[in-house]
Order: sequence, then structure tokens, then C-alpha cells
Amino acid sequence: MHVSVIAGMCLLNHYSLELQAIVSAIEELNDGYITKDGKLVLDFLEAIHAAEKRQAELDALTFSEEKRALKVSLLHSL
Repeated sequence: MHVSVIAGMCLLNHYSLELQAIVSAIEELNDGYITKDGKLVLDFLEAIHAAEKRQAELDALTFSEEKRALKVSLLHSL
């Protein structure tokens, strides 16, 4: 497989997973409710934190996949 095809597949997978993370965060927000003590704000911050954590994991996964694809490409060119 050509490197740009592999990189494209990794990027497509990354955006698919990113979309799932955003949908999940929105669903978590829909479960929120307003109380006098600001529980909705806390729920919102927790959802943001969870989405950022998922995004960091997805970024790390994408980086490792791209690194592997480049390594395979370099080995094939030698």
C-alpha cells in the first residue's frame, strides 16, 4: 500500500473516532440538569475533560499509526 493511502486511512479513522468522542460528549451534556449549586457547570466541565482525554488518546493512536506507516514505507524503499 502506498504511504499516502495509509496516511489517508489513518486520518479517516482519526476523524471518525474524533466524531464519536464529540457525540459522546454531547450526549453526556444532555444528561445534565440545572441546580442551584451549579451542578450543570460541573457536569459540563467533566464532559469537556473527558472529551479532551479521549482526544489526547486518539492523537497518540494516530501518531503511532502514522509512525508505523512511515517505518513500513522506509523499510520497503530500502
